[in-house]
Amino acid sequence: MNKKRGPNQGSVYRRGSDGRWVAQVTHGGKHRLAYFSTQSEAKRFLAYALLELRQGRPIQTRQVPLGLYLETWLDWLAPALRPKTRLHYQHAFQHHLLPVLGRIPLQDLQPAQIQSLYQAKRQAGTSDRMIQLLNSLLHHALEEAVRSGLILANPVNGIPKPRYRAPERPVQAAAQAIEQVTGRPPIIGGGGGCDLRLPVLYGGTPAVIYGPRGGMVHCVDEYVEFQQVMTCIQVLARLAVAWCGTQEL
Repeated sequence: MNKKRGPNQGSVYRRGSDGRWVAQVTHGGKHRLAYFSTQSEAKRFLAYALLELRQGRPIQTRQVPLGLYLETWLDWLAPALRPKTRLHYQHAFQHHLLPVLGRIPLQDLQPAQIQSLYQAKRQAGTSDRMIQLLNSLLHHALEEAVRSGLILANPVNGIPKPRYRAPERPVQAAAQAIEQVTGRPPIIGGGGGCDLRLPVLYGGTPAVIYGPRGGMVHCVDEYVEFQQVMTCIQVLARLAVAWCGTQEL
């Protein structure tokens, strides 16, 4: 005897009348049916539909667009995220990814489309950090789609991982930041000893020393000029942006 199918369950079968594949979902004592040309499409839809029901969301009986899936995935992930983190991820999706890729059916998404998006974003001035974030979020979301049976393979795995391109030398980066703020190139040199040698010699860490101008070094009346301190703040801010990159908020 066949057991009665429980709530939030489903099945896939082939209809004899026309050969189409049917994804059947049982919810609230009612059956929802969606029709597909292939068995794999029906199975992917069933996996998506059951994921939607677990989240208490209505089922869309059509091909699942990337935007709808990412929205579902982010809701599923939300309990593990801080509110600000979730808003940051939503912003990344809504302003950078979904306007271009959001309407593409999940199973039709291709590596070339993702790579093209990253290239266009980079040319438009989007930071490397934001592109890295988009790639990381998309990769994790689509890995879940693979595990759920919605897609057979993760298209993100088919493209090179975006890399952050930091300035190659800290001295050059610092000199550029100083010139941007002061309008003139800095004097680069040094004399005497300082603790800067420790990270360079023993930690293998590139480093540069920079600070405000003053006088009476190591004396009771040692001082720095206030305007020099303000200039240093601007220089260090520009250097941090150039060295670390930025993310849009």
